[in-house]
Amino acid sequence: MAGSTSPLADLGDIYNSLPFEYLLIGHCLIVASWFPKLKDRYLLSYWIGALAAFGGGILTALLIQDPKRAPIPLLSSNTVGVIWTVCWWLVNYFPGNYVAKILSLAPFRTSAKVCLNMLRAGLIASRIDLTTQLYPGVLAAPLIIGSIAGSGGRFSIDPILSGFGALEGPAEIAEPAFAARSGFVGSLLYWVIVHVYGTLNPLEGKALITTLFIAHGVLVDLFGWHFDFTFPPAYLAHAVTNVPMPGRPKKAPELKPAPSTAASSKHNGDSRKPESKKGK
Repeated sequence: MAGSTSPLADLGDIYNSLPFEYLLIGHCLIVASWFPKLKDRYLLSYWIGALAAFGGGILTALLIQDPKRAPIPLLSSNTVGVIWTVCWWLVNYFPGNYVAKILSLAPFRTSAKVCLNMLRAGLIASRIDLTTQLYPGVLAAPLIIGSIAGSGGRFSIDPILSGFGALEGPAEIAEPAFAARSGFVGSLLYWVIVHVYGTLNPLEGKALITTLFIAHGVLVDLFGWHFDFTFPPAYLAHAVTNVPMPGRPKKAPELKPAPSTAASSKHNGDSRKPESKKGK
């Protein structure tokens, strides 16, 4: 039927109809809540949070080097900088810590994560669309740029946190976890179904990965990390390629038999003759 649209296209229209400022507020609020231990070092807290929130956009903009089509978020809009600053202050320094307490409630926390995932998926899709125009036929460009768009925040902040002794757990680049894996999986999925096979148009492809990210965030909030959709393909890829999967327990080394008592005493120096004691 002429003029008919797919459910994914309708969903994409709904996503696109949501005001960017509202999504940005939710995004900034949830990211600002990630670093409570840095509150006593306000400047570090501010810039670590800003890099976590906008690191993917910043790094990809620097790689693409086209300010008109891929601007640096904090430098291209007063709205982004003002909203981030206000949200950061509200979450970390509002008297009584009321904003942080409200944000910790499940409905508000989940809603803020939905905003984050919508902007994250949108950035991945837009960067892939742009790189396929700039570098047609090149495989690395959309996959690398898309992956960094989806996980550049972690890649940006981990070295800084490590330098200040504030990094909790391994760095993402040392042991890629959900941030890196989901950035790559989302980029690969969007690139293949939109730009390689043309199964979906950009609006539908963006709606698909947005829904995937949102569903994952809600399921993890409700049931924990058992619903990490990136783990099965990552495990399969590591198993097929024989590349060790970071974070997985390694095979225990084979235990050698303990040395005999006599041999052990020799190695420990106990076989020396006792010194003769002279009587006084």
